[in-house]
Amino acid sequence: MNELDRLNIAYIKGKEKIAKIFHDKYSEQSKDKRLPPGQYVTEKFSVLDLGIHPDFDPKAWKLEVFGEVKENKILTYQDILNMPKTFIA
Repeated sequence: MNELDRLNIAYIKGKEKIAKIFHDKYSEQSKDKRLPPGQYVTEKFSVLDLGIHPDFDPKAWKLEVFGEVKENKILTYQDILNMPKTFIA
């Protein structure tokens, strides 16, 4: 395991520790049975991020679609960006 892996593991453990503190702090507020265990009502937008961001090279990225499809395809990142966009209100 290299130094970056060790740092990422320590970073994740730290964030998990903070999440547990918040879980314990707000668990009394989570009595609403519609919420899953460990979740609570908040007015703030939660950030779901453990801090690990993989390298991304859009020129090398590809998505291969195969299996139970009519036609196998390999799409580049630019192919995805060029697809029509649909917005649902």
